[in-house]
Amino acid sequence: MTTVTMPEEKGFINRLFRGAGRAKAPAFRRDTDVAEVEFVVIDTELTGLRPRTDSVLSVGAIHMTGTRIELGQSFYRVVRPRGEVPGTSVVIHGITPTEADAAPSFEVLLPEFLAFCEGRVIVGYCVNIDMVFLNGEFRRLGRRRLRNPVIDTLKLYTWIRRKQRDACAFDNGCGEDMGLTELAEKFGIPTAHMHNALSDAYITAQIFQQLLALASGYGIHRVEDLLLVARPD
Repeated sequence: MTTVTMPEEKGFINRLFRGAGRAKAPAFRRDTDVAEVEFVVIDTELTGLRPRTDSVLSVGAIHMTGTRIELGQSFYRVVRPRGEVPGTSVVIHGITPTEADAAPSFEVLLPEFLAFCEGRVIVGYCVNIDMVFLNGEFRRLGRRRLRNPVIDTLKLYTWIRRKQRDACAFDNGCGEDMGLTELAEKFGIPTAHMHNALSDAYITAQIFQQLLALASGYGIHRVEDLLLVARPD
């Protein structure tokens, strides 16, 4: 099986891992086999989608090593937001203002969250949103942004679908719904309790587990390959 090679991207990978090294680098080389890579799959619930005025309301995360989901290694915390919890968001995630007010601030939870992510490649669905809000919280606290390498499961799925369409002369290329719910259903993954950060992280981990198996059939065997095709834009 051939391996994906994109020489023009090598400089990006080198810079990425040097950047990660300044913030406790993952304990592997960029040519490490995907089966040996330690991942942390994350999800956040938010008070809204405006980074300047909204904030993180809960964080869920779960560890993976290669395709193995480590069910005993999970993280879930409700976070006291900087502002009010609007009623429109309560309907989505179910976290009430009373529950949020009683929760610790992000500053209190920061060391625990960083320790849980340390040395791991971050994985998420449309993960740019999570990273913008998390890094915004770090910036407000005077901390450096997360330097972990990051993988977007939606980007990986889109890359795989392009490969599948190229191989199938009968694919009409019609658009498809690619929300987290839709992706989970495509892979036969239950979607109960969605919009809970830990539940969504677990659903994302199961999707990622299946995507890794598919990606290996298209030459994705090393973490370097994975980052080249699935890093967020």
